Amino acid sequence: MHTEPQGLGALDAASVEELVRLQAADVLGLRRVEASENFFNLGGDSVRAGRLVMRLAKALPREAEVDLQDVFAAGDFRELARQVSSRLGGGESIAEPGVTVAHSQEDDLLTTPTASSGQGGRRPVPLSYGQLRRLQRDADSGGSRIAHHVSRTFRVHGRLDLKALQAAAHALVERHESLRTVFDLDSRRGAHSAQRVDSCHLDLSRLFTVRRLPSSAVAQEEATVERVALFNLSTEAKIRILVLLDDTAATLVVTAEHLVCDGDSFTVLLRELAALYKANLGTGQPFGGLAALPPRCWAEEEGTLHLPALERRLDHWRTRLDPLEALPEVRLTGMRDPAVWPTTAAQVHGRLPAYVVRRLRETCATRSSTLFSGFVAALAMAVLADTGHTVPGLVSPTSGRPPGWEDEVDWFATSVIHRFRINTQLSVSDVLDSAKQSVASGIANAVPLPLLLEHLQFNRDLEQRWRPWLYLAVDSEEESPLPLHGVEVESPVADARLALRAGLTVRIEIRREAGQDLDAAVQFQYEQEVWSAARAEAFMQTLLDMAALVAENPSDIDVATLLRTRRPQVVQ
Repeated sequence: MHTEPQGLGALDAASVEELVRLQAADVLGLRRVEASENFFNLGGDSVRAGRLVMRLAKALPREAEVDLQDVFAAGDFRELARQVSSRLGGGESIAEPGVTVAHSQEDDLLTTPTASSGQGGRRPVPLSYGQLRRLQRDADSGGSRIAHHVSRTFRVHGRLDLKALQAAAHALVERHESLRTVFDLDSRRGAHSAQRVDSCHLDLSRLFTVRRLPSSAVAQEEATVERVALFNLSTEAKIRILVLLDDTAATLVVTAEHLVCDGDSFTVLLRELAALYKANLGTGQPFGGLAALPPRCWAEEEGTLHLPALERRLDHWRTRLDPLEALPEVRLTGMRDPAVWPTTAAQVHGRLPAYVVRRLRETCATRSSTLFSGFVAALAMAVLADTGHTVPGLVSPTSGRPPGWEDEVDWFATSVIHRFRINTQLSVSDVLDSAKQSVASGIANAVPLPLLLEHLQFNRDLEQRWRPWLYLAVDSEEESPLPLHGVEVESPVADARLALRAGLTVRIEIRREAGQDLDAAVQFQYEQEVWSAARAEAFMQTLLDMAALVAENPSDIDVATLLRTRRPQVVQ
């Protein structure tokens, strides 16, 4: 055990530096560290950084105010000691960043290292079925990969501390081993592989970036580009935080690579980012009050937990799906196969008034159904109105994470199929009941969609690049998904949370305040090479109309009559 240096009571700069080095060596399990060395390059992580902070806080006077952010910001132990010593009057003063978004903060951000070439701190991990399929698609793309990201954009008003946010970003990467996963693609043999690595082996140059822009309009354009900018799968951390500063506010874009993060995991990341930010401001618990996570990989346990039930789930679908229609593909009016690849995404936005959302929730409650089932029924009726399909097929995600993994970040999500027959001679209530049963059955028997295709359609071309899927996701939020301390955070309406090519992606975001529904934002993402903007706008209106019909739930009229009397004009 190292002891404190002699003469510490004088609190001169040399003594503080010696104390920092000795305590750091103890925490890192090393005999000695040099003043010019970096804590994290020597094997440090957020847990060890916290131990170092607690040791220094105990050994130094209270006015030293040693902070976790100091460890992250220091390039070496000499700089860390100088930061501490300046508060004790024993060294050169280091300017503190302001609490408002300003140039001084931008200049004071730490420089992040690129990946080192050493081989220590690496461990191979298996790939899940979904990851293997996705990596094979990337390998087959011939350099034209499609962005599969989970991303949210926020406008931030108020006093934003950039250094605290940067330190929180680094702590998040240290905390979640999945964000430190690197992938190697083998395009010749398909023998793709993955490793979990220490931060010193990662390129962190894009982990946290700040840019100053002339206006909020330019910031929104930059945010759109950021959401689909590809990660380097073999070198980078799998999360990025971009701060765009304009004259009125800050635009904050948080993006994660879908290979290691599904939608539910992304919610965990945002919540923890806010907690770590608050802790770095000195107004919260150390490490944001977050419990330490064990180093484990979901793919290592996926087989043990999921595969025993796989055959039972496949049997369920074998008895319910025509093998020629195993995938719930829906070709809406005007859709065509793309002539080029990759395709270009476009978006259409709409709104459901709060009173429609409230009425839909009440209607679903009377049928002992969930609001999600109500939207499944509305989307199925929209397909029926658009194409005449009485057996519309939809896909939606379910996290499926087992007990004990609630705080983990990984790709847990599997696909839920919603496929049921609409009897047009019956009422809207009957459609809602069928949707409810389909949702319950789909969740109970969820499997990765490519796996279902492989087992039920043996002769189907598995390499077909485009499939007309209809993908539905519904999010309900009682509060801001990113509650940063001391600032006002708002989510823009135009927000592509999941950059996914699926024929048509429908995302419905429901905000609630004080238990009351607000207007719901409805977003379509479609492919310009597949569908026209006019068709997307027309189908959006059809869906809004059908949601209102399900909410109204007229009991004295059948679905066929409703569609004849209220069917919107189809734009070709």
